[in-house]
Amino acid sequence: KAIINGNLDIAKILLQNGADPNARGSLEETALYKVAEKGNVELVKLMIEKGGDVNARNYSKKTALMNAAEHGNLEILELLLKNEAKVDLKDDDGKTAVDYAKNKGDVKIVEMIEKAMGEKTKITNDEKLNNNEVKQSGGFWDKILSGLGR
Repeated sequence: KAIINGNLDIAKILLQNGADPNARGSLEETALYKVAEKGNVELVKLMIEKGGDVNARNYSKKTALMNAAEHGNLEILELLLKNEAKVDLKDDDGKTAVDYAKNKGDVKIVEMIEKAMGEKTKITNDEKLNNNEVKQSGGFWDKILSGLGR
């Protein structure tokens, strides 16, 4: 509760003395999930530093990123994205973080998430391109084996 209520000093003490940063409440929500909603940037940083899972999901499969997007917490959203929060996860209703941002009507958050989604798509496409180049060239092992006379 101290973490969720935003008491940074008590949160530090608790986490330094073994409190689990991924402990869950009655709705399967982690403290990081709740703090992302409240907008306490320093506490989000602390939770991540202490091993808080940025992709943990609650009972309806909602993530801290979705929660930050829904509540318009731009700085927290940016922090979660920098710490590898997945932009393509869907909750039980099929919504992603960008859907929550669009519902909120926050253009900056929508743009930030879409940019992160675009970067993910670019990486995926680059990986596909590299895989296709290997297939077109006969594949790595085919080249090695042919060089050995097989």
